[in-house]
Amino acid sequence: MKPNVKGYIKKLKDSYWYAKSKYIKYFDQLPIQENAILLEASHGKELSGNIFYILKYLAGSKRYSDYDIFVSAFGRKNAEIYRMFLDERGYQNVTVLIVASDDYYKAAASAKYLINDTSFSPFFIKKEGQVYINTWHGTPLKNMGKKVANDAVNTGNVQKNFVAADYLIFPNPYTKEHMLDDYMLENISPQTKTVLCAYPRNEIFFDEGQRKELRRELGLDHKRFYAYMPTFRGQAYKPNVPKNDAYLLYYLYELDKMLNEDEVLFVNLHPLSKKNIDFEDFIHIQSFPEEFETYEILNAADILITDYSSVFFDFACTRKKIVLFPYDKEDYFRERGTYILLNELPFPQVYSLDELVTEIRNEKCYDDTAFLQKFCPYDNKQAAKQLCDFAILQEKNGLYAEPIPDNGKENVFIYAGNLAKNGITTSLKSLCTYIHFLPLKTLNIMITSSSYPLNSTKVSIRAPP
Repeated sequence: MKPNVKGYIKKLKDSYWYAKSKYIKYFDQLPIQENAILLEASHGKELSGNIFYILKYLAGSKRYSDYDIFVSAFGRKNAEIYRMFLDERGYQNVTVLIVASDDYYKAAASAKYLINDTSFSPFFIKKEGQVYINTWHGTPLKNMGKKVANDAVNTGNVQKNFVAADYLIFPNPYTKEHMLDDYMLENISPQTKTVLCAYPRNEIFFDEGQRKELRRELGLDHKRFYAYMPTFRGQAYKPNVPKNDAYLLYYLYELDKMLNEDEVLFVNLHPLSKKNIDFEDFIHIQSFPEEFETYEILNAADILITDYSSVFFDFACTRKKIVLFPYDKEDYFRERGTYILLNELPFPQVYSLDELVTEIRNEKCYDDTAFLQKFCPYDNKQAAKQLCDFAILQEKNGLYAEPIPDNGKENVFIYAGNLAKNGITTSLKSLCTYIHFLPLKTLNIMITSSSYPLNSTKVSIRAPP
């Protein structure tokens, strides 16, 4: 049976425009709620990382007891999970809002403070008087923004969120440099400020008490605990990744046979991969417990095993051993470049299970001093407090907000309509091709389209040399 693609596209477009019209209604009607804070992680699909640790500080601090704290959840199921998770920790003063609900649109259109680690929906508009803090979600290893071929549609909304933000949080100058350049932010975002500071999620790595308590609770005392966080090989909108899951399942079964009684491996998988694996089949291998936040589990680990995940940039501040297991390196990087080659990292790389088991049993014997100076210069145990008190309470506490540099070029703005298959779009494509070969070193050329979320027309746009 042939899928009804046209019907799906129409339904998706209709739901988008309905949501947009509802949000704009509240945007026009509602005043700003001065003591309201809306937090969102991964479009509401997670309650973890920077957003969780910011929420943890806000919900537990008397300084913010007069604030209404909202956190978004994608779908009713996630909302129920988040509510239970927050209640177990005593955060009854946090309200969970389902993305695309009336209450969510109201909060997005009226909360004074908006904190996101990715991006809001494309119809989002920051109202005058709102303060938008974007923490992003990791130091990048893989290319981002304009350096990713055929990904212009995803670049656009992230770029729009960065331009709208009041504060862009970067954990090191390396991340700042690449994000500003590859999302082309110079000279188009005069009100946006950059802040170099620790990621809030990394503060857990300085909590030795939490580490000991969690190890006791999980029965890890007197055991060697390995945390394995492999990168998801598929794409969220193309969930059929049986080959990748088959490789992963094979490795886990074989590894389970090789581990000793005093060794435990916890695995953190993407939900699409996790549902294909039954952890009851293993003796020494478990899934990350869902009742804990991911970095809480990492803090209890003795060694991190990963491949291409940016988690190693964070975990490095523990000074514990990191082992890279990039068994499919050539295939993985075939269509996606990196800012850094894996061989430039100080961590040992292994490509077989025998090598992996040998390496995780050996003591750390590499020097990561230069790596820590470059990528972890600001990590500390009060990162969330430092950021919130600076950006919300406007306290002077050692952080500095700097404007995005002006590259001195004149801006040229081109509105491309809806990219319909007509002569206008054909002319635009020809213009873009012509522009690429012109020596326009003194111009910033920006092209925008009203076509969202789907359109069969593709326009290749390159920055002038």
